[in-house]
Amino acid sequence: MKPHKSREGLYLALLAAALVVGLIAVSWYEIRHNTTDGILATVLAVLEHMQSVVVFAATAIYVSVEGGAMLAEKYLQRRYREGREAERAAWMAWYERWQAAQSRGEPFDEPPPNRQEPDS
Repeated sequence: MKPHKSREGLYLALLAAALVVGLIAVSWYEIRHNTTDGILATVLAVLEHMQSVVVFAATAIYVSVEGGAMLAEKYLQRRYREGREAERAAWMAWYERWQAAQSRGEPFDEPPPNRQEPDS
């Protein structure tokens, strides 16, 4: 899957950070535990181990970022739906008060819910 366009910078920054940390960790491991190898053998071993680091980092970052975005989207949709329901309830209550005033023949000067004047 292709990452969302607005999150490409985040992916690249996290991937770069993960690769730097992975390179440091793999290099430290190779130098610390395989000190008898020459420089070329150590570099080749580091590059060989970095393949796993790249795959793991890319997968973990993709799952984390996209999973977080999916959860955030679901949360925002739920909040939007709750907000719409609350607004509808406010309008229905106002409408019922207006109808009650109309049926009693009383004046009704209460502004609708979204047009309330701020208190001075």
